[in-house]
Amino acid sequence: PKTRYNIGLAQRKGVTVRELAMEDLDVWYELYRQTTIRNGLFLHPRDYFEAVLLARANNTASPAQVKLLLAEAEGMPLSAMFLVLSGKRATYLYGASATVNKNFMASYALQKEAMLIAKAHGCKEYDLFGVSPGPDESHPMYGLYRFKT
Repeated sequence: PKTRYNIGLAQRKGVTVRELAMEDLDVWYELYRQTTIRNGLFLHPRDYFEAVLLARANNTASPAQVKLLLAEAEGMPLSAMFLVLSGKRATYLYGASATVNKNFMASYALQKEAMLIAKAHGCKEYDLFGVSPGPDESHPMYGLYRFKT
């Protein structure tokens, strides 16, 4: 669709991206909760995501890095993601977005920043980690398909 336009729109609307710390996990979890309710998905417990972040912290021998990124504007959390950097590959592991203020196009700004982080870490591949079954507009995950393709 209009990816470049939406990235520019997010910038014009003041969307910024920053890395969250473990103490900010509740910000992620609220966006994730909204996403699962909106799309009828399985809701992992908060502890699940804490374990994802701690897995890297507790295994310093692993070259992989896990980053929790947040896109926000006007003090509002809009979109967030888990980005895994391992070797030459970056993986968009989990994503979430607010139910309101979709017109900020924060998810586009978030993906752009994640790709820049991946490039800075020497990654040559960016894995969007799966899409819905296909371009069927009646499928409940069609929006995800459209975003990732």
